Amino acid sequence: MLPKLTKSGVVVASVGAIIFVVGLILFLSVFFWAAGGINSPMQTRSFQPNFPGSGPFDRPVPFQNAIIGVILVGIGGFMVKAGLGFTLVGSSGKIASWFHDLNKGGTNQVYCPECNRRQSGNAKFCSDCGTQLKE
Repeated sequence: MLPKLTKSGVVVASVGAIIFVVGLILFLSVFFWAAGGINSPMQTRSFQPNFPGSGPFDRPVPFQNAIIGVILVGIGGFMVKAGLGFTLVGSSGKIASWFHDLNKGGTNQVYCPECNRRQSGNAKFCSDCGTQLKE
């Protein structure tokens, strides 16, 4: 079951990242729309509803893009976080063994019952006194 969690976590995080980017683009499009009509300091843009026969700069502000963008950014961010969580849970055995090895000095080490010297984890006999080590 754990490899399935790892694979599904990557998929969920990837889809979440795509949704996040789309939401960010939609949100920022409002700012690009507002800045797009500024050609001269004397020119202003109207933020009024678009009525028939109005001028070229009297189009409505696409605030719905900002609202949809914020919602998609939230959903995408949550999916990325959940996907990374699934990936970590699916890899928890590997992470735990890596941390254990890191904490113990990189390898499984045992101590000789006779001379109490540290030996590598795969040693069958003590390198100092020759005593057979427990497996």
